[in-house]
Amino acid sequence: MASSFSQFFGAACVVAAFGAVSVTQVDAADVIFPAPAPVAEIPTAGPFLNEVRLGVMYHDPSGPEESVDINGEVLFDVGWNFALFGAPAYLRPAIGGTVNTEGYTSQAYAQLALTVDVTEHIFIEGTFGGMVHNGEDNSVTNEDLDLGCSPLFRESATIGFRVTERVNVMATVSHASNAGLCDKNDGLTNYGARVGYSF
Repeated sequence: MASSFSQFFGAACVVAAFGAVSVTQVDAADVIFPAPAPVAEIPTAGPFLNEVRLGVMYHDPSGPEESVDINGEVLFDVGWNFALFGAPAYLRPAIGGTVNTEGYTSQAYAQLALTVDVTEHIFIEGTFGGMVHNGEDNSVTNEDLDLGCSPLFRESATIGFRVTERVNVMATVSHASNAGLCDKNDGLTNYGARVGYSF
């Protein structure tokens, strides 16, 4: 009787040990090779005329041209949509312009805008391109910016909030300069708020 019990007990120990090893191996595999994170869905292309924006910009704060601009911008969807670090992203060509309300430097620009959806409602955006302007290249007074030449490089950064599926509001800062390629290079920086409407 004792011999039978010993054999039964030994067999049970072997089965238990084998099970423990198997579970340990599975858990270790899960740790070493975790399940892949879900990939963000690549946004589908929208209408070619994708979004229009309108806003007010604080022109050259604390500078010789301190004033107000009216800004308008149009973005186009050409299908350059992808996932960036797991977030939906859009690369869109854009054209726009700002008109100064006091006769200082106005500009027209073309650029590429990279928009990334941080959440369902919040997005960030960076742009890079070029602009032409009607400002001073080599001002002989201190009443205007010395922008050096035209065209200039232009870049901007934006954080936005989608109020509805079609309407968003944005805070934007933009800067234009010649990167030291011309004799003068005061540069022009604007800050502002804009509203966008997507089609």
